[in-house]
Amino acid sequence: RHLKKIPDRRVGAALKPDTIGAELHHVAEELFPICRSITGDGVRQTLDVLGRRFRPFEISEVPSGTQCFDWTVPDEWNIRGARLIGPDGSTVVDFQKNNLHVLGYSEPIDIEIELDELQQHLHSIEALPDAIPYVTSYYNRNWGFCLPHRQRKQLPKGKYRAIIDSTLAPGAMTLGEYILPGESADEVLISSYICHPSMANNELSGPIVASAIGRWLGGTHATLTRFAELSQSWRPGQRIEVLEVACGGGDLARALIDWGRRQGFDLRVTGLDLSPTALDCARRRDSVDPCLRFVRADLHAAPCLDHTFDYVTCSLFFHHLTDAQVVSTLQAFDRLARRGIVVNDLIRRRRHLIWSWLFTRPFNEVLRHDGPLSVRRAFRVDELTPLVECAGLGWLRLRTHFGHRLTLAGERPQTSD
Repeated sequence: RHLKKIPDRRVGAALKPDTIGAELHHVAEELFPICRSITGDGVRQTLDVLGRRFRPFEISEVPSGTQCFDWTVPDEWNIRGARLIGPDGSTVVDFQKNNLHVLGYSEPIDIEIELDELQQHLHSIEALPDAIPYVTSYYNRNWGFCLPHRQRKQLPKGKYRAIIDSTLAPGAMTLGEYILPGESADEVLISSYICHPSMANNELSGPIVASAIGRWLGGTHATLTRFAELSQSWRPGQRIEVLEVACGGGDLARALIDWGRRQGFDLRVTGLDLSPTALDCARRRDSVDPCLRFVRADLHAAPCLDHTFDYVTCSLFFHHLTDAQVVSTLQAFDRLARRGIVVNDLIRRRRHLIWSWLFTRPFNEVLRHDGPLSVRRAFRVDELTPLVECAGLGWLRLRTHFGHRLTLAGERPQTSD
């Protein structure tokens, strides 16, 4: 009830359902083959993909044996492969072709077994003769295979070989969460789970849509909104060079490139950061993209000629700076940008500080400290406006957004010869 409609037609175009749907479907295709359960590396891999595609989660691990109300976190299960081989040596079912073929949480096994005894370890649904059922055994040590009932009825008598290459041992259950302090006194929880493999309805649509909502409500959307407005003067297919300052793990850079592709622009982003750790993480998080590069350098000593980039942008950078540093940083942006600037940061208001303090109470000490501190360091509108004027960039326009964000953006006025 606190969300506002976005009136700009170009912003609406940037968020068209067909382009969003295509993006989410692409993520579902990447996640569908991953074997997930309530624990294990498949869960970690899935959270990594969602974090890379949308926005990173804060990851928590709950050790096996931990009591949670009336439930106990089980041992961790991981599986590498499984096959059931028939009497003639042919493969009856193969985990690599469909991970539903294995009973979830199956113990490792490699035995020869007669069909009559094997039947106790086979699972099918008579009412759905062509479906592979999803069956688990989290707490009872067991093993088994799942297959269509029609195929099960046709199995010949004889000796079968059952191979399940898995591990079941104390480990952890992995959770991912993203917290967005808002402006309402109400708390909204968007929850989903990723513990079932190769099932699309709620097992993938739920976490994918929830992750996309988290990104949309967060600060990336504010930056994309301002770029969508600036792009009204761009030509289809036009190459646009963007410098992202203090790029960190490269989330915004990737979001900009993805948005540009959906809009039909050739967007190239250079991520600039001083931290070798952040840049190493940024480079390792995704495959090589010809439209994205990362450079370690100081903004004020960057080896770039004046007006090298069309636009210079940053996110969550200004609240780390003093007033004088903000002025000099804006002037550096102006020197490097041919066309315009987009700045995204926190806005300081009393209610934002209160909610930041409340929302970070249940979490780790770093988050409890850094969350409210970031809001306290942020600027008010009346504080930032004179700094913009002092930098000589009166053509930048300031706007506030959902999620206690502000953006400062604009296109350089054209000068006549």
